[in-house]
Amino acid sequence: MPLYARKVSTASELEFFLQGGIRGDEVLNNSTYVFGLYGLVGKTVTFQSPGGAVTFSQGAYKDGFLTFVEIKKQIETAIPTVLVSLCGMSIAIKGRSNIPVSIGSSSAEEGRTLLGFDGGAGGYVSGKVYNAPGGALPRLISVVPSPAHDDFVVITEA
Repeated sequence: MPLYARKVSTASELEFFLQGGIRGDEVLNNSTYVFGLYGLVGKTVTFQSPGGAVTFSQGAYKDGFLTFVEIKKQIETAIPTVLVSLCGMSIAIKGRSNIPVSIGSSSAEEGRTLLGFDGGAGGYVSGKVYNAPGGALPRLISVVPSPAHDDFVVITEA
């Protein structure tokens, strides 16, 4: 089976990755020191795992700006089996109990693009829950600090 290497910055990011979480591109804006996005209101984002969808509604700002807290609340309310967090300037989503997250659908969704994920028709971004070394595939092989000791290199087998 093939081996894969991935670099992660923190132990929290490592744990998030191994537990099947997904992370979008850095898309959040900083509007007066409030992280969020413009353009999500009325847009739908479809999840394959755990199944469900969220259509974003107007938040406190009347100009269409949704704060990260509002985005988090709307996603977690629509799909209560996921946890949404902030990772740098990115939206990060993981399952509450070792459920790998998969976001996407057969049709294009601008909401996915705005959140930093593949928004094209047939665009999917999927996490994997990795088993312990020696366990069933997919599994963790090793974690080593990078030579500069500022991040980790994770070796997995799928």
